[in-house]
Amino acid sequence: MEGASNNASTAAPASVREKKYDELFTLDGGNLEIVTACKAKKVIGKVVSQAMMLASPVWKTVLTSEPLPRQIDCSADNGEALLLLLRIAYLRFADNPKDLKLMGLLSLAILCEKYDCRDPVRPWSGYWIRSLKWRANDPICLVETRWLYIAWAFGKQEIFDASAMFPVKNVDLSVEGISATKPRSPSHSFALKLNTNTGSYKSRPAGLDRHPIPEKITSRIFQTRTDMIQQLLDIPYGYIERFDNENSRLCKLKSESCDAIIYGSLCLKLGPFGLWPKKTAEKYQPSLNRLAADISTVVASSLPNILRAEGQDHSGCMVPSFKDAVDKIMFSIPSPVLDCHRNHIEKRNKPAKSEEKVSDEAQGGGKDSLIVKLKMAPGAISTNSGNRPKFKLVGVHPKRIECLRDSGCLS
Repeated sequence: MEGASNNASTAAPASVREKKYDELFTLDGGNLEIVTACKAKKVIGKVVSQAMMLASPVWKTVLTSEPLPRQIDCSADNGEALLLLLRIAYLRFADNPKDLKLMGLLSLAILCEKYDCRDPVRPWSGYWIRSLKWRANDPICLVETRWLYIAWAFGKQEIFDASAMFPVKNVDLSVEGISATKPRSPSHSFALKLNTNTGSYKSRPAGLDRHPIPEKITSRIFQTRTDMIQQLLDIPYGYIERFDNENSRLCKLKSESCDAIIYGSLCLKLGPFGLWPKKTAEKYQPSLNRLAADISTVVASSLPNILRAEGQDHSGCMVPSFKDAVDKIMFSIPSPVLDCHRNHIEKRNKPAKSEEKVSDEAQGGGKDSLIVKLKMAPGAISTNSGNRPKFKLVGVHPKRIECLRDSGCLS
């Protein structure tokens, strides 16, 4: 009996917890069953179909199709992010957290793209992004590739540009299973991990920290990285290739001994960096920044000056420092961001067409009549007179407004 009592007492909290999850997704006036998951538990709640239709054109299409659905299945969605979305749609702003972790913001961004509901979320997404204190010059922020999708979904061009450029310069592909020419999946991003010993950023092995990424940006990052590595490699290799042509040597006095010293010193100094024998850009794994630093230190030697010997001044045979050429390339790295990414982000910064239309009508002061309609989901705001919200219309003359005063929303 005592064992049975203990079992009952331990089972009760789990039942209570599951009930609480159902209550989280059960909203006042709910007329539509919703199925989702929260904390790995199946949850069945009740939502207001009108609120969901106002929040998302995707949900509106689903909920107005024949036959009218009695249940909507969102079990594939992140439950915590879905709850945030429903609270915003239902005007329950006080229930939303003040701070949101990066993974939570990413999950919300995924739902906003899936259900095309960025407009009601826009004020909150901007607030939560600011609370995470993203900074363009902070490697701790830039190393998080999840910012790419967040910025893409919420229309943050500066964050997207910086987050795309950072891996071009810093990604290290010396992890088994990662290829510069063939990313592991076009729909999932590479993830960067800071190596505290070397200060470099390495791609994590496949399967770790997988998350969606905007289309084409991964291939563009890797391609830009490869192109810039090739330009850097061409600097020392360009000098070495001149020795393949007998008519194009480096020694001003056409001394074979001087050319041999220049050639040998270049090869010897490139060797410790893994750049000799010649390596193609596709095979080079360390970061672009690492390559730039290594090549900048390479200085070739030539035959020393032989004093008091006519025609033996080899001071003009010295190979110039590679640093200036390296700096010029590193300061002119093209952005991996494509026009399709910029267009998408620009659209995410614009309100929906319906909002633009209402805004234009509200500003048209020359019209004889202006009907202002306030759309609210049933039950979204308490009908008690004491809790009734007050709305103030700015920029419209009172005589031009015909309000539905029976609703009690305007006074």
